[in-house]
Amino acid sequence: MSVDPASRGWNEHRHRWNVPAGTIQTADLADGSVTTPKLAPLAVTAADIANGAVGTPQLAAGAAQQQLAAIQTITAWSTTTVGAWLAVTPLTTASVACTGVLTRFEATLTLHHSVVGAAVYVGLGVDGAFSVGTIATFLQSVAGYDVPVSFIVYATPSAANHTFGVWVYNANAGTLTLSINTYNWLYVTEQRR
Repeated sequence: MSVDPASRGWNEHRHRWNVPAGTIQTADLADGSVTTPKLAPLAVTAADIANGAVGTPQLAAGAAQQQLAAIQTITAWSTTTVGAWLAVTPLTTASVACTGVLTRFEATLTLHHSVVGAAVYVGLGVDGAFSVGTIATFLQSVAGYDVPVSFIVYATPSAANHTFGVWVYNANAGTLTLSINTYNWLYVTEQRR
């Protein structure tokens, strides 16, 4: 059997060493014949990329994600208002410029209610209005004991300036308090890629 080396698909190495068909060889790269069907799904993985091949200088600051706001506070706040969503003002950002992409909201706070069995709901507000439904809830098991609450939620605000904040709903008479025994946090980060 004779094979013409000039014919399409000829590769001496493939024939001599039984290299599987579809394997990309140097000759394939030279003539531009590497096409999508030749690349199997997941053919290139992290293990195939040399360590350090993609470095920080190749990814501009803020290209993948950009923190828009970060609040860390032990500022006192409380309410006796019942049956309404209220902004927790110490956990409300200043106005920040959004680019209209998916945004991550992370909050960790500690609350306590003065009444055993009181129901408390926690959500997220945008531009001074409650906007993202109940994200967390708890029933106060012991009056005045701190209850930690945390959440991560994603939303896509429009490309404009916005304020964001943690909101609470006090379902029962009594005092709902943002604890000053621990730091309370709110982070707002755009997910740009």
